[in-house]
Amino acid sequence: MTDDFNPYHQWLGIPEKKCPPTHYELLGVSLDEEDHGVIRSAAQRQRAHIEQFKVGPHSAHATQILYQLDEAEVTLLNPQLRRNYDRQVKLFKKRRKKRQIDAVVAPSPIHTGARTVGEESGWFREYLGIMSVILGGFIIMAVVSFYLPWQKLLKNKEPAVVDEVQQPQVVQKVDQAPKAVRESEEHPADDTTAEPKGLGDPIVNSIGMKLVPIPAGEFQMGSPDSDSEADDNERPQHLVKITKPFYLSVYEVTQSQYEKVMGVCPWQGKQGVEEGPDYPATYLNWDNAVEFCRKLSEREGVEYHLPTEAQWEYACRAGTTTVYSFGDDVSNLGQYAWYDKNAVDIDEWYAHRVGQKLPNPWGLYDTHGNVWEWCQDWHAPYGSEKAVSDPMGPAQGRDRMIRGGSFTYLASHCRSANRRWFLPTYRRFTFGFRPARTYPLSPAEKPSAAKTPDAAAAKKQMTPAQLALGEPIVNSIGMKLVPIPAGEFQMGSPDSDSEADDIEKPQHLVKITKPFYLAAYEVTQSQYEKVMGVRPWQGEDSVQEGPDYPATYVNWGDAVEFCRKLSEQEGVEYRLPTEAEWEHACRAGTTTAYSFGDDASNFGQYAWYNKNTLDIGEKYAHRVGQKLPNPWGLYDMHSNVWEWCQDWYAPYGSEKAVIDPMGPAQGKNRVYRGGSIHPRIAIKVRSAQRRYLLPPTGSDFNVGFRPVRTYP
Repeated sequence: MTDDFNPYHQWLGIPEKKCPPTHYELLGVSLDEEDHGVIRSAAQRQRAHIEQFKVGPHSAHATQILYQLDEAEVTLLNPQLRRNYDRQVKLFKKRRKKRQIDAVVAPSPIHTGARTVGEESGWFREYLGIMSVILGGFIIMAVVSFYLPWQKLLKNKEPAVVDEVQQPQVVQKVDQAPKAVRESEEHPADDTTAEPKGLGDPIVNSIGMKLVPIPAGEFQMGSPDSDSEADDNERPQHLVKITKPFYLSVYEVTQSQYEKVMGVCPWQGKQGVEEGPDYPATYLNWDNAVEFCRKLSEREGVEYHLPTEAQWEYACRAGTTTVYSFGDDVSNLGQYAWYDKNAVDIDEWYAHRVGQKLPNPWGLYDTHGNVWEWCQDWHAPYGSEKAVSDPMGPAQGRDRMIRGGSFTYLASHCRSANRRWFLPTYRRFTFGFRPARTYPLSPAEKPSAAKTPDAAAAKKQMTPAQLALGEPIVNSIGMKLVPIPAGEFQMGSPDSDSEADDIEKPQHLVKITKPFYLAAYEVTQSQYEKVMGVRPWQGEDSVQEGPDYPATYVNWGDAVEFCRKLSEQEGVEYRLPTEAEWEHACRAGTTTAYSFGDDASNFGQYAWYNKNTLDIGEKYAHRVGQKLPNPWGLYDMHSNVWEWCQDWYAPYGSEKAVIDPMGPAQGKNRVYRGGSIHPRIAIKVRSAQRRYLLPPTGSDFNVGFRPVRTYP
């Protein structure tokens, strides 16, 4: 905390001499407070108050205090942790050099009027205790005198309501097949229409994750105005259409599954966690969940991703329109979910094994409460009542959505429409996730397959001049370079191309008079570090680190310096390609919008762009060479990261033919080519696409380069 701003004092009214506060002071409870309900209420009240400061100049302080409130709540609710902490508090007080610290914090004047819990102390608290004992005696006598005469009448009757707080019932074991949801008046009448039809049976993947098919359909998302429990952020209720089926994990990702894919156990040794293969994986932030999906996708060769918020609520509702997927009667919640009443209120302050409660009508477990589940979307208000199809949330934001309730929250937080959001970096013992998996497309929907050309097929596309250039070479840093023949091509876009920008016109003939080598891949992190000895991308946002990921956060001057040093190292000239050389190599003899043709539906087989990256939560450049190459053996030309070119930017000017154009002698911006994962331009990364908005001193997570080498 900074010297000039003390959030404990400014926001919570804690005296500066008691800062940093103890857990008791932070929650505003007395040292002898044993009532778990009081402690939980105190934590919830403080959290609600601090939440309002998450947006503003001191948001980092707010996030830090929210973490501390979580830790304080968990510690004081667990007897063993509390005893250990209390011993530490005594030492802490000595370090403050005070004889005695009153742990009861006065209510802050900025609170919403609620008095500090546990503020009764001294003679008044003792008086209450004595009166409680006397009153308790009278109550016991009254109960006994009432119970005995009526015992015979009651002994054959079933209790009207099961006391789940005293006896939480394990309805179903993990390894059992889901039982059919019992028909009762509490279950919505439209359950029968909610069954997924025609999609086949659930599947089990390579890590033992069971996934159930979720049908396409439509539903009313959010809460109606008539729902008194609903928050404003759940309104207005609006029609949402889910146009494609998908698979969704039957259970939250377990510790066993997470460790198999990621090789780490971030929950290990943490508070508020029971460890075991069937417990949900927790202490995971949004990025951890996204990376799990990415690695599992690579492992299985099929796409996994976090569900959108709309997909999540659609699957949770399972065709129902009631408050919960089992109906409107909250008294049945304990049969379907872990929430405060059957968890922390009976000292079970941890997430429980997955699948111990009843499933929803589509066979999904724990959607109403066990741990919160990360969704793909950035947070935003719903906005209007207009119908929407496959909503993805905003393109950017501050917080990511979570759904599903948790074992520490109230029943109202476990409703199908309930929404919560947190910083994507936030980890907690109540945070986990369940992934979605792409459902197989019908033959009519599948794009025509693109095949990597074999040597014979590739040679048929080459000119005699290209065949005479020989095979690709590999240099001293492991960089593969492909020979590019001299030739001519139509540079830019024709007037008939509706996707083209004005800066791509007029299309004009360009002659490349000399062959050259061009790197088959974008310069990798490993190659850049070997030459430059630095890693400018390290610790930056939206970067995956590894030897085969492209080097990013590299400005134009850095790329030029890399080429200069590599030239010295090898004794042959390396440089950035001219813009004309770049487009000539990208087109590879083609005249279509892309080097693979005009059909944009095949784009995902050749490039990383918003639809197969950002839209599924993968906000980073991918390993080079994972997609299909162009006809001349160059990878990622249509999109992974933007690639610096040698030229200053200038409009094309005229339709006259030019020879080996180099661009103007001076200018303001350098040209870069090739496209990236950025959603604003992803679908427009055609062979002729030009960009120049980044100054030569600028760098970003989606900008790299590939060098040219003089031939031979």
